[in-house]
Amino acid sequence: MSKVKINKNFIKSIPALIEGEVQRFYWDSVLPGFGLRIGKTKTAFICEKKIQARTTRVTIGSYPQITPELARDQAQKILGQMTAGLNPNAVKKADRNKNITLEMVFRDFLESRNLLKPRTVEDYSKAIETDFKDWKYKRLLDINRDMISRRHKKLYENRGAAQANLSMRILRALFNFSQGTYFDEKEMPLIMDNPVTVLTKKRSWYRVTRKDRIVPVHKLKDWYEAVNKLPNEVTRDFLLILLFTGIRRSEAAKLRLEDVDLESRSFKVVDPKNSKPLSLPLPQPLYGIFKRRYENAINEYLFPGSGKEGYIADPKRAVNRIFKETGIKFSSHDLRRGFITIASGLVTEYELKLLVNHSAGQDVTGGYIVPNLEKLRKPMSKVVNRIFQLCTKEPAKIISINQV
Repeated sequence: MSKVKINKNFIKSIPALIEGEVQRFYWDSVLPGFGLRIGKTKTAFICEKKIQARTTRVTIGSYPQITPELARDQAQKILGQMTAGLNPNAVKKADRNKNITLEMVFRDFLESRNLLKPRTVEDYSKAIETDFKDWKYKRLLDINRDMISRRHKKLYENRGAAQANLSMRILRALFNFSQGTYFDEKEMPLIMDNPVTVLTKKRSWYRVTRKDRIVPVHKLKDWYEAVNKLPNEVTRDFLLILLFTGIRRSEAAKLRLEDVDLESRSFKVVDPKNSKPLSLPLPQPLYGIFKRRYENAINEYLFPGSGKEGYIADPKRAVNRIFKETGIKFSSHDLRRGFITIASGLVTEYELKLLVNHSAGQDVTGGYIVPNLEKLRKPMSKVVNRIFQLCTKEPAKIISINQV
């Protein structure tokens, strides 16, 4: 296309786009690289030039909001920058990035990680709104190592070692995200060094003792009898399921009727913590509990609740009631830990990992194991039968594979 002098008269004479034409370009005969882009709804001034063998286009502004004369002056300056090797688009973006705040990073992080579990989003949001509330509108570039060291110590004093470490791991993740997201005008990461690493370099991470509490084996009978006395049948069965399956509280609470197959005597955890769906068999007496809940369903959930979610909430009242009656202090996760502890002496390590949906870790062979429902029936029956024996002091009637 021949070049023209871009001015008001020429712009007024430009014919409309024809059918099928998306956009049209005109280039100035006076200032090389200065041009006009005609779109369906907008006419914009542009300039274009190669920077390091790559064609770069910059939008100056729209007509008539900006005049051809002013656009030409701006184009001359921009083309001068481009001749010097600077990408005006990168410069503009870098200026924004330099003013990015912690809250803005958090929003961008959530948008890019749209598959995060609700609990993870909740943890991140709580840290930003509570532990870093006064940093929300700080530029990321202004958050330094000294500030992080002091805040880590303050969180430890006010919230404990575990929460202090968790909040700093969240902050570290946001800084790691920023390193691959925000760049300066030379396309270099704006954050070259994650300042949270100061805690590692100074060995400042607090030691957190792993919890090891379970319902003691010799007290399982008392616990079991107290659970069976609970007036709420849903809560009672819910706690028994946690003990007999080892699944997490949130996983059990969200079980739907469609996740249970009474015919094949199995159930499925669709959205577990590690995002790997888990199918488990239902030996007796586990099958009886699931059948009872299935037949008494009042909504789509196996364990219905009165809250807005529709499923059972944290059974704190029941836990406290059992504690008052038996003196046994426990949490929902203690029941999972108890299942794993009992199972560890009955099944192989691989079988245990499959039953509780743990990763095979660094074990290459374990990484190739595909969970098979039929292969899990025998180990699951062993564990359930043993737990039932400990709870009742009598053997459970195990459904055999041939009966399924």
